[in-house]
Formats: sequence, structure tokens, C-alpha cells
Amino acid sequence: RAPGLPSIALTNVAMQALSLADASVSDELQCAICFELMSHPVSLKCQHSFCTSCIQRTAAQNGSLHCPLCRKRSHSVESLTENKMLRVMCDLAKEARDAQCPSHAGHVMDYYCTTCDTPVCDRCVIMGSEHRGHEIVQLADANAKTLSKLSTVQSEIQRRVEKPACGRAEAVYEGLAGLVDEAADDAVAHIEKLRRQAKAQLSSHKLKEVAHLSRNAEAMKEAAQGIAQVLAELPRGSRQTSNPTGAQGRLVDQWQNKLTQAAMQVPEWDAMRAADFLQGLSSFSMLQKASPANRPIQVLISQPGSQTITASIRPGDTANDVKLGLQRHTGIPVERQCLYLGGKPLDDKLPVSAQGVTQHAMIQLRFRASVAHDAVKEWQKDAKEWQKRKRVPSAPRPRAGRAPSSESET
Repeated sequence: RAPGLPSIALTNVAMQALSLADASVSDELQCAICFELMSHPVSLKCQHSFCTSCIQRTAAQNGSLHCPLCRKRSHSVESLTENKMLRVMCDLAKEARDAQCPSHAGHVMDYYCTTCDTPVCDRCVIMGSEHRGHEIVQLADANAKTLSKLSTVQSEIQRRVEKPACGRAEAVYEGLAGLVDEAADDAVAHIEKLRRQAKAQLSSHKLKEVAHLSRNAEAMKEAAQGIAQVLAELPRGSRQTSNPTGAQGRLVDQWQNKLTQAAMQVPEWDAMRAADFLQGLSSFSMLQKASPANRPIQVLISQPGSQTITASIRPGDTANDVKLGLQRHTGIPVERQCLYLGGKPLDDKLPVSAQGVTQHAMIQLRFRASVAHDAVKEWQKDAKEWQKRKRVPSAPRPRAGRAPSSESET
């Protein structure tokens, strides 16, 4: 039923009960104990009627069942039965009473104001000002519309009860779990592909590097053997002289030049060459980004005479990468920055994680004055060394008439 509406369907009997409710029948429908319309009325042997709960309470208080009006004794409370006809009359009287307009006595609320969401009578619609201009419909139509809405809601609830959403939710989450598995499989396959690419490129670079070093090592070995052979063929006395003459001397110079060229082509090998190559591989960079070990970490960078900076870096970043970030943040040129961890300088080419930088580590930032200042310091250092060499006493000259030894001549 519509909100605020009495559940009534006025029949001829209800109308008659309404017409009699005020006078002749009111005393008969009213309980003489509670003075209200009877609820579940029962009739005693004397034909007086009362509410079931009222007569039970009175009998319990008196210890016996006597009529409160005529004091005649009746049967026990357990033997009393409800007067159904009287109950129907009481219910109809209650509905008729509830259907009366509280503002206009004797007028039934046959209409419904949808604007105010309340039932009204004909006088409320015609004479009253509260509902003027509002949307008014028949009370039966409003009840029918409300019942239709309730029926729709009931059907939807019944459908949900018969087909609970938990099963559909399980199916949806199973589908999402499948998507997670597919994404994980694709990620694993992609990472495996990157791993194979990085290892293949690294292996190819290793073969080239090792082959190059081997060829140059063979060239140096050949030059060394050639010089050793020439030295073995020199006369015994000529080996002690610093200037071998003739074709043998030219041959020695030739092999010495070859040895020098081979040494220049093969400088002392540095492991950073391989590390730089690995860092330059795009496949390795993508693997580093996908690795949980390369997630950003927070470090503290202290500056002399300034506030401490909180920076987010990756463990794979080098100290030079950190300096570039500081240059963008503070404007301090990279060449003027010196980074220290625990009093030790950080190598610009090595990853910071390999140098002991961890989460919330404190890095000290120190400054170089300028390039010109460094040049002045270097010149001062060279001047001091020259002064030291100048103060060193020279070796004594040999006495006249004494032949120098062969070692001194050599």
C-alpha cells in the first residue's frame, strides 16, 4: 500500500459501520475495561463482550471469571472463544474511523495528494488551500500503482533469490584471475626474451673482445720473440753498448716499433669496458626496470650550509646519474660535485648499490671551487716539487786521472 495510507476497501458494510460508529453501535463495539474498540473480542455467558487481553487480566486479578458489568459468573478463561462477527465489525469500524478525514469529520479520504504524499477528502481538495494546485488522484489508483511497484520489487527480489549474485561474482572473479595469469605469463615470457637477448649480445661482445685481445697479444708475443732473437744474434760485447750500429741496430729499432704499436693497440684491459657495454644494452635496462631489486630507494643528501635533500634514486644508477639529478634540482654543475658515503668518495662509473648505498643512506655532497682553482692548486703542487728537486745535492764528480767504471758509463 502507499505510504501513509490506511489499508481499506470500503464496502457497503464498512459504510454502514461508519454511519453507526458515532452513536448507537459505539457502546457495543467499545470494551468496558479499556474503553477502546475491542481487539479480538470474546463474549461471556451474559453476552457482554470484552477484549481478550482485558478479560484475561481481570480474571487473573480476581481469581475467578466474573463479568465486570453484571458480576455474573462465567466459564473459565480457557473456554472462551473469539466472537468472529464482532471482530469483523470492530475491524470495519477501525478502518472507517481511520478513513475519516481528520480535518473534516464525516468525510472519507477517497483521494490522494501525490505532492504531499498523503490521503485527502473531497473537501480538502475543493475547499482547502493546502492542496491547491497539487496533483490529486483517486485513492484506489494510488494504491494500485503502489501495489504494482511492490509487485515489481518482489519479482526482482525473487529473481535474485533464485539466482543469487554470489555465483555470478565467482564467475567474474574467476575470469579476472585468468586475466592475471595471462598477464603474468606474458610478463614472464617477455622477461625471458629480454634475458636471452641480453645474454646473446653480451656473449657476442665477449667473443669479439677476447678475439681482439688475443690477436694483439699474439702480435706483442711475436714482436717480443723477434727482439729476443735479434738480441741473441748480437755479438756479446755489443749487447752492453747502448747504440748498436748497422743492420742489427735497425732491426732492433724495427722490432721495438712493432712492440710499441702492439702495446698501444692493446692497452691494459679494464673491467669497466664490459660493465659499460652491459649498461648500454636496452634489453638489460628493461630487465633492470622490471626487477624488484631496482625499485627506487630514498636517500638523504646533505649539503654544507644548506638543508638536507631527499632524493629518489634507483640502485642501478651510477654516482654520475645522481650528480645529474642534483644538477637539475639545485643547479650545481656536475664537475663541481663530489659525493661521499661514510667519508669515502663514490665512483662516478659504478652503480651506487655496489658502493654500499641503501635505503635512507646519508650521502655527503662537497664542492670543488672551480676548474681554474684546481689548475692553480696543481701548479702550486708542481712548484713545490720543483723546489724540492732543486734543493737535492748533485752527485760528486770523478777525480781527474781516474777512469770511470763500466757500470757508471753504462
